[in-house]
Amino acid sequence: MGPRHQAPGVRLLQDALLAAASQAGCLQLVGHEAPLAATVESSDGMDVGIPGHLIHSTNTQLADRPVTSLSWSPDKAGLLAATSFDQTLRVCLATNLPT
Repeated sequence: MGPRHQAPGVRLLQDALLAAASQAGCLQLVGHEAPLAATVESSDGMDVGIPGHLIHSTNTQLADRPVTSLSWSPDKAGLLAATSFDQTLRVCLATNLPT
C-alpha cells in the first residue's frame, strides 16, 4: 500500500458507523456489524475475539488534496465537518443512518 491509500482520519459516529478520510481526498462511510458473540474458544482452549463485519456504505470525493481532519457533530446525527489541504472546510450530512 502506497501513501495515497493510508487513512489519516477515522472517526466513529455511533457504535456501528465510522467515517474514514484518505490522502486522495476521499471520504468513506463504513458500517460495522457486530458478531453474535464477542469471543469463541480456539482449539487450544484460549478465548479469541471476533471482529465482526465491515459494510461499505458510501464513498465520495471531497477534495483534490488530502483530507486532514474529520469531526462528527455531538448534537446532530449525521453532521460531519471535514478539512483538507486545499484550505477548505466542508460540512457534510449523512442520511439514512442506522439507528
